[in-house]
Amino acid sequence: MIKKLAQISNKLVDCSLGKLSADLKLKNCNVLNTYSGEIMDKMEVVIYKDRVAFLGQDASHVKARKTVDLEGMFISTGLMDAHTHLDYLVSPTEFAKHALLHGTLTVFADPVDFVGVLGYKGFNLFLKEVRKLPIRVFTMVPMALPQDPKFSTSRYMNYQEVVSALENDDVLGLGEVLSWTRVIDKEKELFKIMKYALDKGKIINGHTAGSRRAKLISYISAGISSCHEPINYDEMMERLRLGMWVMLREGSIRRDMEGMLSELHRNEINYSRLMMASDGVDPTDMVKIGYIDHCIRLCVKSGMHPAKAVQMASLNTATYYGLDQDLGGIAPGKLADIVVFNNLQDFTVTKVFLNGLLVVDNGKVIVKTKPFQYPTWAKNTINVKKKFNATDFHIKIPKGKKIENNKIQVIISKLQTDVITRQDTAELAVINNNVRASKEDGIWKIAVVDRHNKTDNIGLGFVKGFKTDINAFGGTINVCENQLVILGTDEEQMAITANTIIDMKGGIVATKEGKILVKYQMDIAGIMSSKSYEEAFKEYEEMNTTFKKYGYPFDKPLNILLFATFLALPEVRFTNKGMVNVKKREYTNMFV
Repeated sequence: MIKKLAQISNKLVDCSLGKLSADLKLKNCNVLNTYSGEIMDKMEVVIYKDRVAFLGQDASHVKARKTVDLEGMFISTGLMDAHTHLDYLVSPTEFAKHALLHGTLTVFADPVDFVGVLGYKGFNLFLKEVRKLPIRVFTMVPMALPQDPKFSTSRYMNYQEVVSALENDDVLGLGEVLSWTRVIDKEKELFKIMKYALDKGKIINGHTAGSRRAKLISYISAGISSCHEPINYDEMMERLRLGMWVMLREGSIRRDMEGMLSELHRNEINYSRLMMASDGVDPTDMVKIGYIDHCIRLCVKSGMHPAKAVQMASLNTATYYGLDQDLGGIAPGKLADIVVFNNLQDFTVTKVFLNGLLVVDNGKVIVKTKPFQYPTWAKNTINVKKKFNATDFHIKIPKGKKIENNKIQVIISKLQTDVITRQDTAELAVINNNVRASKEDGIWKIAVVDRHNKTDNIGLGFVKGFKTDINAFGGTINVCENQLVILGTDEEQMAITANTIIDMKGGIVATKEGKILVKYQMDIAGIMSSKSYEEAFKEYEEMNTTFKKYGYPFDKPLNILLFATFLALPEVRFTNKGMVNVKKREYTNMFV
């Protein structure tokens, strides 16, 4: 992936002295120096092949085949996303083009959902695609699978498959180790994999949500070196003081960065072990808010020096992953990844050079990419045996359960936010031995259908707080499990929603009175659209707009689907076998 410096170092020596012509010279530019943390005015950058040969105020002694006058604009090294999920809503190929527009040239990807659906074959297919992209992708082996072996039905990579994966030069280590309880319990298979990775000098990313003090220290002691989960300044500092590298998260799932920046600046904290990560960004946010360039804007707004902000978005990340000999700054010998900004207020990207080649000009991608051809087995992943009808979503009263006035008490999941839930109870109507949802009280029925193994198992329950004037909503994308999840107040509409999603080979659908209101197809593994980014953005934006029109209380309607099955957050989650109390780590009978 990266051509070794040794292959070209002798040529760079000659080029820097003017003994060899350069390929490109950039002049009259202001350099955001990530090494010194300053802005160097009126500089010239000389590029030979894919690397910087010279940096200084006068490069007149070096002839270049092409010279570009940047007319006082600012340049930085390429921005980096320290932890993201490219297997999310759109294909990596489509994602890459928009990452370029925002100056993000290197990403560190954890294809946890692709592997959860397609297993080790999916991991290798992911590598095959990302190696052809016009951005630089380094891959981590997903370690969030299984979330919890007691409940999970997702696929995962076994020890030998992990060993094989780590032989790839562009596979840098293990992705986020999701369950810290599995680590401190020294689960045999997981520890075996972690020890192998450490012996090979590989990185292990962390996920420490919910761990503190001794438990956090125990987790770190196992060799896990970073985390993207701190949601406030105190959590960030606890991890930083314990020697972790901390990724400040700013993406579509959570936006935590802005709340920490003012404290960072005020307390003059050392930034050298802080990085920027999105944890995934959806089409709406990418187009309307931005990507890592948005993080730079937040940092500068908080009072941080622009060069130090770029340092957090590049050099620190390159250093953490052991790539700082080649990446992380504009300097002699480094790869010529260069982003041109018009100013230091809005950081609008005007040009981008990747490996010394112009790939974005005047805010437009000029490098061509071919759509990746996915095999049939990666697109036919909705493995159910039948179409569904309303009775499949009926919740029947167990024999011997007492019903008073055609009502019954049940245990439900109550939304605190669109992500966090608490266990609660509710009294619901029983009609023809079927416990019904209560739209007026904001209590919806939820169904999790096993779409991986052709069992047609359906776990049923109730969720409170999903207030919107539609009848049903469902999809095949949810963190790690990626089951077919349907929410609804009407079982007929739930069946229509489920069957529409099956016909689409995966996706997101919302219905009202038999009419399809929302339709976002994800025919790649049931988690990604094969459409262009522009088409995907339009469909995704229509989904968000439609939910707001029908009274949905949260910003991200997808989140309720994404986290319905996520067993790493409190307190109540759902599987195809029923409702789970995460804190107690046990299935919960819904009938009080």
